Amino acid sequence: MEKLKKLKNYFSIIDIIFCLFLGTAFSIYPEYYTKGSCEASPHLVIKSIGLFCIIFIVSIVIKMLISKINSIEDKKDGLISNLFNKENKIYKYRLFILAGIILLLWLPVIISLYPGTLSNDTWNQLNQYINLSNGEHLRDHHPVFDTIYIGSLIVPIAKLSGNWQLAFFIYVIIQAIITSLVFAYSLIFAKEKLKLNNVFIIIFLVTYAILPIFPASVQAINKDALFSWIYVLFFINFLDIVRTKGSQLENNKFFAATIVLALFCCLTKKVGMYVLLLSLVLLLLFKISNKKRIICIIACVIILMKIIMPFILEKFQIEKSGQQEKYSLFFQQTARYLKENMDDINEEDRLLIEEVIGQDVNEIVKVYDEKYADPVKGYTQRATDDKYTKYLFVWAKLGLKHPSSYIDATNCMWSGWINYTMYKPLMNMNHHNQLDTDYMDESVSQRHGTAKSAEFIQNAYDTLYKIPVIKYLLTQGMYIVIIPLFALSTTLKKGGKGKGYWIGIIPLFLSIALGCLLAPVADNIEGQRYLFPVTFTSVAVLMWTVFVQKEKEQEIK
Repeated sequence: MEKLKKLKNYFSIIDIIFCLFLGTAFSIYPEYYTKGSCEASPHLVIKSIGLFCIIFIVSIVIKMLISKINSIEDKKDGLISNLFNKENKIYKYRLFILAGIILLLWLPVIISLYPGTLSNDTWNQLNQYINLSNGEHLRDHHPVFDTIYIGSLIVPIAKLSGNWQLAFFIYVIIQAIITSLVFAYSLIFAKEKLKLNNVFIIIFLVTYAILPIFPASVQAINKDALFSWIYVLFFINFLDIVRTKGSQLENNKFFAATIVLALFCCLTKKVGMYVLLLSLVLLLLFKISNKKRIICIIACVIILMKIIMPFILEKFQIEKSGQQEKYSLFFQQTARYLKENMDDINEEDRLLIEEVIGQDVNEIVKVYDEKYADPVKGYTQRATDDKYTKYLFVWAKLGLKHPSSYIDATNCMWSGWINYTMYKPLMNMNHHNQLDTDYMDESVSQRHGTAKSAEFIQNAYDTLYKIPVIKYLLTQGMYIVIIPLFALSTTLKKGGKGKGYWIGIIPLFLSIALGCLLAPVADNIEGQRYLFPVTFTSVAVLMWTVFVQKEKEQEIK
């Protein structure tokens, strides 16, 4: 009986609900991914129940393991103890030592994948930067700051050396160094602020150093990899605000750093503004001190993004991006509706849809791809802003008439994210149609001396995916739903009365909702970059989860 009572400390009703959701989701979404639809069947019910039981048992075991590790006292000797001993000479170098360990274990992968991997969008950004000298203007389809940052690092080096691939690789090394320093900083935060014991610091250090998603992401040259390490720093500051109930904002250096990080998050990724603003606004709703300083951060973001940036775009004649990027999921739902209910739409609605999407309804149905929005969405805005507003009313009306079409369209788009069967840990440069051969030869997108080593790394990762348990660490579902729901259930149950520790992971859920679930693609290689902000913060989320459980256990004692 006593053992049963103790066991109840590791689960709650919310755990059961979340595990039921996961069991069901991981049963139906692979069906949507492979077939484009899902029909209820006894097989799916049995599979859902089986997955629920497995996930529920594993979650209890992990929480018990966390509790066991939390009870271990730190030894006075050893690398971590010496590293965080203020009396030790190496204490002041702890950031660089931790970063060095991470970077050292990343280097074999990074070197094997020389010169790095450029996303298709990055080729376009380099073209824009090069054309600045020809009197052409930038375009805001990608954040202008990213275009200037990436171009100003790569293009001058390429011109000086006469070697584009060397320039790419130098960029990758710089990015790897900065990212390893950021991850090392998160370990210091976990040790010195969250007071986690050495066992957890070692676990998280090893995770950063050997988990394949990190070197695979760091060697990617794109706006998402740039944004993600900045976002990790903001996320850590956000956690510290929640941890101290806002008192940390009294520190002027911390306050200034948080403003700077918030602004750079907005400049490097457009969805970053919405994630940050919503997170900070929601933070104001809870019992927290220094709310005026939080409002100040919000004001700085709004002034930058809604006043200064529009002025800059107009002043320098930078072409604005279209609204179509926000409507990926809406357009997919409309396309599915047309595919299944073409006869059930009036002429006025049809004409409006054709104007906004920019294609004939029959063409929309023809190009509709269940998991990829770009064929329908396109890359430019085709109608005036007021037409998009009218479209939303039509979209809502059609959805009420045939909600099943919208549900199926949504599930197909999400099936690449909420999935434990799909695996694409590396990116390649096969998709490079935005590379302008007027400025660089197409051969720069090919690995020459490292073709065999790159193939070896890919095969090694493929082999890891075939290993039970380990393979789940490489799939999107781990980072999109498993870790977030595990963190949420733990922080809700273990957060302590009135502490509201679950507020700390609000940015994570907003990143998933706005950055992934509303993204135009999940399943192809290019789409994996949308996952970077979530995977980069995943370890910090686990650090926070361990901290919350530790705090609750100490409170009980």
